[in-house]
Amino acid sequence: MADVKKQIKVKTGSLNRIQKDLKAYVREQEKQGLKVKEMKDAGQDAYDIKKQEEVLVENDGMINDTKVRLEAAYRDLLTLLENHQPPNPEDSDWKDAQNVIELVRPQLQ
Repeated sequence: MADVKKQIKVKTGSLNRIQKDLKAYVREQEKQGLKVKEMKDAGQDAYDIKKQEEVLVENDGMINDTKVRLEAAYRDLLTLLENHQPPNPEDSDWKDAQNVIELVRPQLQ
């Protein structure tokens, strides 16, 4: 049972970290999009704008990759929780895992 508890703790931490990474990439995407728009409005050099647009596209790829990793980590933790019953319903690791599952679920829909 200790092994399952350790797996739950690790997978919960992983899911939580990936979820935070996704939020950071989305914030960066918004900032970068605004920066490109401001550069275009200001009539800055086309090369500089193109380079910033490339950064925007690269960040979009990171968002897509992170969403895939988030879904996989979510499924892993959910499966682990479904296949094992907590020895103590008040166990903090189990509660943390359930909280992270509930936090991430809306982002996947």
